[in-house]
Amino acid sequence: MRQSRKNEEKGHQPSNVKAQEAKRRKRVIRRRLGIDGKPEPMVTGIDFAPVHPMYLKCPLFTSVKNGNENSGALVDSFYTAPGYRTECRFVGPQALCIRDQSVLLALCQLGAQASQRILVEKDHPKWSLLAPLLQATGLGADASMIALTITGSQIAKIIGLNDSGTNSRSIEQSLQRLSSVVLHRAVSPLAGEQLSASKWQSNIIGYAPLAGNKKRVVLSAELTFRCIHHNGVSWVNMEEQRALASPPAKRLHAFLSAWASTSEIKCIGLDKLPAHIYGRGESEATAMKARRLAVRKAIAEIAALPGWWCEVLERTQQLRIRKPIFAGTLSVDAMALTDTAIALP
Repeated sequence: MRQSRKNEEKGHQPSNVKAQEAKRRKRVIRRRLGIDGKPEPMVTGIDFAPVHPMYLKCPLFTSVKNGNENSGALVDSFYTAPGYRTECRFVGPQALCIRDQSVLLALCQLGAQASQRILVEKDHPKWSLLAPLLQATGLGADASMIALTITGSQIAKIIGLNDSGTNSRSIEQSLQRLSSVVLHRAVSPLAGEQLSASKWQSNIIGYAPLAGNKKRVVLSAELTFRCIHHNGVSWVNMEEQRALASPPAKRLHAFLSAWASTSEIKCIGLDKLPAHIYGRGESEATAMKARRLAVRKAIAEIAALPGWWCEVLERTQQLRIRKPIFAGTLSVDAMALTDTAIALP
């Protein structure tokens, strides 16, 4: 008893406290320094959507009027995997807007949650009911797919909307537009690979309304694979998406989430960015001027987010950018805002 009191007087800690303190110190990660010499904030939490990067890098979603009937969706892209390259073409009756992008991100976040999804394979008892929703043919006709039974309010919460009738109708329209887009694929073996070329197609999502306010959604093969396995995936921070006010900023943020790096500063010409927000079509000089201004405002919005490092080089008309470090579930003080994000005019 006397010895215990002496230890307390001398500031001694019990052995279990010392062990906990040592364990805590081992978890400390060296913080990355910003241009101001201060530690940069690290992104924490699990509010992310795992997405196939092709959906974010190509201008499939554009800042146009919701469901613009004057221009359909026609976008070419590709992706590679060990041994082969897949040329892709998205074809749909209506152009997809930024709201449609937000809805797809929400579906991917829900699809990554084991409690929300059902993985449907060819021998699943519900295969014959769900497979027709994707209308897959060719090589991918028997590919596994994630099936979701969700409500519009779940999607609204993820993308930062009130659960109102207007928003419910908007989400319903987005699901209909997304389900009307067909992804055509042409698979070719890379040099030296002994694989046969093939073609196949499917809708990017399958959709069917259910009784009440429930909805059934099925994800395409590429989206399904990334939601389950997470390799070769782009993580989109949905908290950041909700914090961005303008549609161009939401679209640019999604593209940069797939293109930018956490380990190095990458550089891209400012004149290349409008195509990722508005599509690759020709535009008049006055429209292009307005789009360049919108790009700069979008960059400023993204630069204000914790951990994003942005700098515009006026002389070369380029954007230098690095995205935040994802630090899993570290303490909340990692989210403290510093001056490392440069808000641009």
